[in-house]
Amino acid sequence: MNLPQIDFNKLETQLFPLDSLTEAEKSEVNRRITDNSVMKTADNLSEVADTVMEQLQYPHAFENYKNKYFHARNAYLKLSDQSNLSTLQTAVSNIVFYNHINNHKRYFYQNTNGDLRLIPDRQSRRYSMSGGAIWFMLHNIQFTQNCTVLDPFAGPGNLLANICLLRAPSRIIANDLLYKKPAPGNFSYAIDKNLSEFQKHLNNLPNILQIKLKTPEITHFNATHIPLPNNLVDWILTDPSYGREGLGQTEPEAFTEFTCSLVESLRVLNPNGEGRFLVPSEWAYFLIERLSKPYSAGTQLSDDFLQAIKNSPYYFKKGITPKPITKTADWSNLVTSLLQTLKQYLPQFNILDVRPYFFFPMSIIIVRKSKA
Repeated sequence: MNLPQIDFNKLETQLFPLDSLTEAEKSEVNRRITDNSVMKTADNLSEVADTVMEQLQYPHAFENYKNKYFHARNAYLKLSDQSNLSTLQTAVSNIVFYNHINNHKRYFYQNTNGDLRLIPDRQSRRYSMSGGAIWFMLHNIQFTQNCTVLDPFAGPGNLLANICLLRAPSRIIANDLLYKKPAPGNFSYAIDKNLSEFQKHLNNLPNILQIKLKTPEITHFNATHIPLPNNLVDWILTDPSYGREGLGQTEPEAFTEFTCSLVESLRVLNPNGEGRFLVPSEWAYFLIERLSKPYSAGTQLSDDFLQAIKNSPYYFKKGITPKPITKTADWSNLVTSLLQTLKQYLPQFNILDVRPYFFFPMSIIIVRKSKA
């Protein structure tokens, strides 16, 4: 349609005599005003986002997050709708968290003679999930709307905060035995305070880029006995304890807890769901190998496990040896029983190695129930 010479930029702020136009021409003018306004908003937001990214020094950030940001920005410029805006906001927030995840404040509750105090946590950063690991944990996941996500070992909340950025989940369950107050053993994570610290970083962004973190359900059950019904959960995303940084566990004990939690996770996972567990690579390959071959009772299983972790670069680089299993036959029988129970779910396993991003080799075990 050929229209008179009209400055559509001025039409957004200045009146323009439309009386001389036909109804069809008025409709076309209004459409172009709307389209022009949307494009100006997209251009302005892109400039704002690029400025924020430059301030965050995103060229030095994790390359995958940077690429995600550029993809989201270009998609928003191409089609300026709410879903693309949310994707762009999330991409910016991911980089904010990546840049701050190792130096932002965390807190725990300390119980001293019944007095519960909020104390800065300077220890958990050593064994908190890194930004690179979180990328691989969440990469290529297609979250369906109104899905349920469970993190049975949520810890200080690094992975949890990134999950709470997502739009799709309607229910996020964050669990850790160290969430209970008053603190067991005089110590528990102040997960509510930790999430508020993550939110502070987002609040420093321009308004158009800000996201409010979703509020998870905070629980403190034992991950080896998950009090949820069968087939409830769509996604299980977690980083269990490895028994290598204290926390009152040896590595064989931590592996037993992980194996037991894996059985429970398959029980609560729905048939179309998926679980992702970040564990030492030695655990991942030991588990897959032992699921493929029968084992009789005795000490053979414990001997093989100790040999597998003994060769880990973690122990080699630190010049230490793993703590022994005190009751080898009991441990072997327990793990053998857990493996047999695990097989009943006919699980499908994949292993994603994320070795370049850690001091020692780590893998993500991706598990689904068999549909056969």
